[in-house]
Amino acid sequence: MREIDVFLVHQFSECFRPPEPILEIGSRLLENGTDLRKFFRGKTYFGTDFISGNGVDQLHDASCLGIRAGSIGTVVSVSTIEHVFKISEMFNEVFRVLKPNGAVLVSSHMDFGIHGYPSDYWRFTPEAISLLLGPCKAKIVRVRVRIQDHASRLRRKGAAISLTARVTDSSNEKGAKRRSEI
Repeated sequence: MREIDVFLVHQFSECFRPPEPILEIGSRLLENGTDLRKFFRGKTYFGTDFISGNGVDQLHDASCLGIRAGSIGTVVSVSTIEHVFKISEMFNEVFRVLKPNGAVLVSSHMDFGIHGYPSDYWRFTPEAISLLLGPCKAKIVRVRVRIQDHASRLRRKGAAISLTARVTDSSNEKGAKRRSEI
């Protein structure tokens, strides 16, 4: 998981107050991975993956979650969807288990080399993500990030990062900007 993904989850957890329970799809902690639970302290949170390991509370394939319909407040899936072969089935499952007015946070990357865990199938444009999130009433379909420091120095305190996201819904296609900085 890249630092920008961690930043995105942190900002999501603080700006949007995601409803409980929170389900993370693809929660297995890999070497030097970040446990996203720390951004949702005090909330009911469980992680699922199809391979057991640190960070995994339940074993489920993303395309067949085995979770009761309408029981999840928020679904988080960070740098995972490129590893799911049956991507349409995964999103059908996400919307099946999501409560009405639930939240979904999905991120993926286009600029990362092919890698395992265990397989790497896809790259998604913002338009593809928007289509996959079709049933959502409001979507953040593009996130622009400006990094005001060299990437290698981001770990140092004081690096400035700003995140600007455009939230759209069917009644307001242009959307409203939300801005967050650290």
